[in-house]
Amino acid sequence: MEELDLRIENATVVDGSGKPAYRASIGVRGDKVASVGDLKGDAKKTIDAEGLTAVPGFIDSHSHADWTILFFPKCESFVLQGITSFVGGQCGGSPAPIEDMIPLPGLANEYIHELVSFKYYPEKQLFPREQVNELMKEKFG
Repeated sequence: MEELDLRIENATVVDGSGKPAYRASIGVRGDKVASVGDLKGDAKKTIDAEGLTAVPGFIDSHSHADWTILFFPKCESFVLQGITSFVGGQCGGSPAPIEDMIPLPGLANEYIHELVSFKYYPEKQLFPREQVNELMKEKFG
């Protein structure tokens, strides 16, 4: 057997198949799960997952990430929750398809006055993508 990069031992595995949770080891080679079960062979690193549960990624079936993914492409807040997939556009709003003119994402709406002056309600809702990108970079890095 080819050496594993990582062996996770003593994990409670919930594999998403519907069968009950079971105790197993997980072998990782590169960035992919190579095997699950009673593993043989060596690993460069071993982690004891006693008391922890390993699960496949979760799907967030109602997300508004489609408004922020362009500005936070690594989706750290999702990954930290175990979410590996999301369904966007559920509320009928989405920035896609991205064209030359786009709206400000929700978190940047408080800065709309820097792009267009207005007294009661901005007459302009779409802005050149590069202008939005510059504002986002300035305000949010």
